[in-house]
Amino acid sequence: MARQKASERKGSREGAFGDEMRAVGEALLELGLAHERYKREGNELVDIRLKAPSDEGGEWLVVIRASFEGTRYVGFHSSFRPEEAVRGAVNRVLNGQMKWREETPYGR
Repeated sequence: MARQKASERKGSREGAFGDEMRAVGEALLELGLAHERYKREGNELVDIRLKAPSDEGGEWLVVIRASFEGTRYVGFHSSFRPEEAVRGAVNRVLNGQMKWREETPYGR
């Protein structure tokens, strides 16, 4: 018997929500593994922040800060839905597609 998603089994909104939360949880677990790998290499993921939209209909913004070879970097990813913003940011880090920018003090 083929394995079904919770949303297909339940045919409900709650099932779809559970699928989304499971995907976010899995992405964060993978990010934790990446963090451990980076630390072994002398690098690290410093923090991850989720910022709410400042206006109605705006995008959620994920900010990830990292340190590579002693230099601080920051990467961004946004989406209209918070779970998509988190998953997208994590996936970019994991697959090497995050566009890292050197972190500068605020206002510079």
